[in-house]
Amino acid sequence: MAETMTITNPMLEMFKREGIIQEKDVAKVIEILRKNTSRRSVRDILIEDLGYDRHKVFQAFCKIYAFREIDLSRVTISDGWVEFINNYLSEFEPEIKNEFIENKIIPFGFSEKSKDIIIFLTPDPADRKIEKLLSKAGIKQYELAYTKLEDLDNLVSRVVAKENEFLKLLNETSDEFEIDDEDQEEEIDEDELASAVNQSVLVNLFEASLIEAVHQGASDIHIFPKENNVTEIYFRVDGRLKLWHKKDNIKPEAFLAVAKDRTKNVDRFEWESAQDGFIQRYIDHYLIRFRVSILPIVTSQYNRKYESVVIRVLDDRKVIKNLDALGFDEIAKREFVNAIKKPQGMVILTGPTGSGKSTTLVAALNYVMNPEL
Repeated sequence: MAETMTITNPMLEMFKREGIIQEKDVAKVIEILRKNTSRRSVRDILIEDLGYDRHKVFQAFCKIYAFREIDLSRVTISDGWVEFINNYLSEFEPEIKNEFIENKIIPFGFSEKSKDIIIFLTPDPADRKIEKLLSKAGIKQYELAYTKLEDLDNLVSRVVAKENEFLKLLNETSDEFEIDDEDQEEEIDEDELASAVNQSVLVNLFEASLIEAVHQGASDIHIFPKENNVTEIYFRVDGRLKLWHKKDNIKPEAFLAVAKDRTKNVDRFEWESAQDGFIQRYIDHYLIRFRVSILPIVTSQYNRKYESVVIRVLDDRKVIKNLDALGFDEIAKREFVNAIKKPQGMVILTGPTGSGKSTTLVAALNYVMNPEL
């Protein structure tokens, strides 16, 4: 244990000197280190166990160890710059390229010291996987530069953002079908519906909506069936609904059936009751989750089986885990923290769609979670 303390005490002292760690937390870090069996670093303990701001901790760490910091919020990343990054990564085998992307190790440019030295951005310059990956890729001369995790996520999204293949297929489809609807009051025919569901154009439209919602930063997808065989798809971006796509000349039931078919825990043949399900898709190398809510609705065409579908986009890259980042008023934050720290009781959050209820709950959970419990 004495050996561990000789390693960790200097780090604690340096963080104290930089004004990062509070005196009252030093003993907590040492106690966690004593119980530590996986050789966790002091910075990880500060961030994960004690809730310190990740960016401030890594800024101090980089200052101590003389890593360069590049603030992407002060840099204009042009399309040409993104193309340079893509071209550089494309020189490697797909497996190695994916490792660069997944570990957020991004080539940024050449060092002013030499054109033979490439600068790589990383959210953790001390990550041991970086040296192994660069060696595997045959890169011998390099410099690591720290970049704020959130800013690097945005850059990675631009680098790996692929063309929406489903949207491309949808636009290229020339043989769009129409369902004969001479009598709009006639009840939907299940065989006709099954045939329509199997049409690739509807599958492409649905899958394209999921991908495009993520690309546009939407919080929700709303699918509205309309009279006269119209289906409208809206995205909620920054709290406001905007029309993304309008599909004519198909029965809305067919598109709704596709949405239900591609959703887990939902019965396509249930039209009379509300249903909840979920979808998972890998989009731009990230696992994105979607929460699906389906509610029957009534229109003037009472023989039709219309349903409203709302799909919440759950992109973990946007999760805010720090209460300080939510913009609480000082008094409101103090009262809120006192409430969530109580051993029993209930905290209720209310507000309109997109107001931040789920975001606040996630930040609150991260505030009160104790890994030792």
